Amino acid sequence: MIPSVYTIEKLRKLQQFILEEPRRFNLSFWGAHIGPEDIKEDCFDLADQLDDLGVIHVEEIQNQYPPCGTVACLAGNVCVMEGDVKPDRILPGKLEIYSFDEDTPRIARLALGISENDAERLFYLRSFGFRDLGWPEEFERRVLNCTPGTKKYAQVAVDRIEHYIKTGE
Repeated sequence: MIPSVYTIEKLRKLQQFILEEPRRFNLSFWGAHIGPEDIKEDCFDLADQLDDLGVIHVEEIQNQYPPCGTVACLAGNVCVMEGDVKPDRILPGKLEIYSFDEDTPRIARLALGISENDAERLFYLRSFGFRDLGWPEEFERRVLNCTPGTKKYAQVAVDRIEHYIKTGE
């Protein structure tokens, strides 16, 4: 089913938000944060929300070098964009630190006005275990061949969202 006008408006805003700063987008996270000092100094003194993540994730965020230290998936970016996830704290230079929890996909789904199935189509890759839903193979293959945090990676997400807008798939 083709998305509603309301949903399309929100998705267009999401496309712009992701392209505006590709370094804060990565499908591997709902949301995660490393403080700027951790990125610069290769220090692994992480924020509480990263405690359950392995060093491989820390290195992945460091390699993306997001300007705010925060990286999120589509659902996490929806929550930040819509103001549904508020910064936990603001550091000098107006650096906003966000925390995300297991409710992030539900909050994002409600913000977009989409069903649970459509959320799975948009938020997850099929290789994450969503065999019947998730991203169509064409887009998943493209995104997996890109480096997270790059314009090319972000553009694949924008193209995937555009496909959903046009087809409902």
